[in-house]
Amino acid sequence: MLETLFTPKSIAVIGASRSAAKVGAIVLNNLIDGGFSGQIIPINPFTSELCGLACYPSLRESGAEVELSVVAVPKDLVEQAVRDSVAGGAQVIIILSSGFRESGA
Repeated sequence: MLETLFTPKSIAVIGASRSAAKVGAIVLNNLIDGGFSGQIIPINPFTSELCGLACYPSLRESGAEVELSVVAVPKDLVEQAVRDSVAGGAQVIIILSSGFRESGA
């Protein structure tokens, strides 16, 4: 599992964004600028392309199998993003979200 975390062949960025200040945009741009050689699957329901890559409304709709999923969405969308990641074959899921402590149990 650690090999998948450190050297995945495919990464989904759930919450990829055009807005440079958003975490999803930062992750996507870092993967591209850093020279990640595997498949990158940006997920955003409001656009069909980001950074020259095909973008999908959900991981399920992409039909892609991913090894690692980075979830960068608001807390209300995290559970579905995790479910989609598992269904898409993700062996590792990284959640970059906030607002959980303030929401109670």
